[in-house]
Amino acid sequence: MIEAAQLRARVNSLSRRRCGPDTTAEVLVDLLVGDVSGPGLAEQLVSRYERHIACTRLSALRETMRRSLRHRAEAVAEALERSGRSACVEMVCTLICAIDGSVVSALVESRDPRAAALATVVDLVDVLAPIDTRSVQI
Repeated sequence: MIEAAQLRARVNSLSRRRCGPDTTAEVLVDLLVGDVSGPGLAEQLVSRYERHIACTRLSALRETMRRSLRHRAEAVAEALERSGRSACVEMVCTLICAIDGSVVSALVESRDPRAAALATVVDLVDVLAPIDTRSVQI
């Protein structure tokens, strides 16, 4: 799965340092939304969300989509950990859903999906993935 490998490579390139909510939100949006400013990139983003909907109608796609969602959740959890934050699985999923919802809404309203995702998640990061006071600076 190409998307999973690309996501894993981006997570592996992240440094380990404690980050504030703005930087953490940027990291998450970079992972889950990416760059949508180039030619064809917004269409790729739309296609990703179309696959989500398609799997509700086509049961053969569901396991593939579940696997993709697990990869995304694992990537976000590791990115949060590398940012000096802690979050349980439910909170990671909540952050992902918040980003996905803001992106889809922005696409429908012809707004910038990255900006919408950033505006949404920056206010949620400290609540859903607080700084891990036990983490050691690396």
